[in-house]
Amino acid sequence: MLLTDSSFAARPGAQDRMLLEQFRPGTEVEVLLPTGVLPPGASTESSAPATARLTARLTVGAVKRSLRGGWPTANLGYGIYFAEYDGSELPTAVPVLRHRSLTSLRFDLDGLGIVGADNREQAVPWAQVDFSNGPDLKVRIPGYGVLTFEERHLGASYRVTEELLIKYGTFRQLHF
Repeated sequence: MLLTDSSFAARPGAQDRMLLEQFRPGTEVEVLLPTGVLPPGASTESSAPATARLTARLTVGAVKRSLRGGWPTANLGYGIYFAEYDGSELPTAVPVLRHRSLTSLRFDLDGLGIVGADNREQAVPWAQVDFSNGPDLKVRIPGYGVLTFEERHLGASYRVTEELLIKYGTFRQLHF
């Protein structure tokens, strides 16, 4: 992800239009990578020192909205994701703790898997996964309704789960 910004008002305006025009999916941009991150396809045998910051020419794959900083004032933010890294964090599974009906969430390129207490998994395509993030995560899943996850349910995996939902799901305001 290139950037997230939480300075956008709840209703789209000129600032949103400018960002969305500049970072249209398919647009190539030059990006300064975080220290230690190699460009896609680069060899781990690189001669660059581990502390060097490298640049890469990347293709915008998606621009996603979500609730970001400023809660409870409901400012929105955008995350810009690059096609070259799409799916690089998948598949992954996250245990669900202290939840009455779920034991884990599984993420892959096809969608989200909800694993119930009976160990049966319901697979839901990403196109059907709506979420809203705020003081907790709300996820609307066909057949389950709206599920609410707090940090106590996801532990150290809360931020990972939130970012995967932002990147692959569809933001819908479910908090207000």
